[in-house]
Amino acid sequence: MLLAIDSGNTNIVFAIFDGERIVGKWRSSTDSMRTSDEYAVWLTQLMATQNLQSRDVDAAIIASVVPEALYHLKSLCRD
Repeated sequence: MLLAIDSGNTNIVFAIFDGERIVGKWRSSTDSMRTSDEYAVWLTQLMATQNLQSRDVDAAIIASVVPEALYHLKSLCRD
């Protein structure tokens, strides 16, 4: 499955794709001070509500207009 992240000035949208089908989608306010660990805790809890697990994600893509948040989003995907 693919984790797609769209980081805008106001919100960050996280979506999980299984092929072309969206199986989970969540929105968070953009906060450049949020760490990859904070994103991970938040995202894994929301994924669990849809019976998804992080080990099922084998690819990620990030679109961002917030350079300050990009490092932590990349770290989230790598971890």
